[in-house]
Amino acid sequence: MRGFLKNILLFIVPILIITLFFECYLRNKNTIYHEKEIGLVAGYEEIEVLILGNSHSHYGIDPNQISLDAYNMAMVGQSFYFEISTCVEI
Repeated sequence: MRGFLKNILLFIVPILIITLFFECYLRNKNTIYHEKEIGLVAGYEEIEVLILGNSHSHYGIDPNQISLDAYNMAMVGQSFYFEISTCVEI
């Protein structure tokens, strides 16, 4: 039984190490969402209009064309679930 547990650990430990490495790497990778979050936090006092939504909002609404201070937090590929949850309080 001990030999079996030892073999399982020898098989699982490298997989866990590789998974942990990739988790840390991807968590620290700079993404578009992270850049948008930094911009939102940096200018949260001046922002009057926050644009949320999917790719249609991301590409279709230019915050520079709005007379108020606006910030576009819409993301490409956002699912319909999150689109609904931003409009309806859950």
